Amino acid sequence: MSLQASASFLGIYQETIDSTAFIVSADIGFQLIRYLRVKGMKQMQLSVKVIVTLFVLVVSLYLLDQCLHSMNQPSDLRLYSGLAGTLVLLVFVPALMWVIWSWGRRV
Repeated sequence: MSLQASASFLGIYQETIDSTAFIVSADIGFQLIRYLRVKGMKQMQLSVKVIVTLFVLVVSLYLLDQCLHSMNQPSDLRLYSGLAGTLVLLVFVPALMWVIWSWGRRV
């Protein structure tokens, strides 16, 4: 007869607690904490993206206004500088928006 069987026969053997349920529940808890942390990080990144996007749009509208104002001046140099500034804004603002909204994505 084994030691465990003889101890249970005599009534002195106590049941051991199965620790697998605790390990599984702790693992679920850690996964929940990790999910909430990632979810909070994603919400923060989204907020930062929206704020930076609004800032870029406001600045680009101001610069577009300045370019259009300089195009309205009588000088040819001002006209060409306004056109160049407008073309630069048309190229760089969408590129900057792409950089902002692709930040944090895994490739």
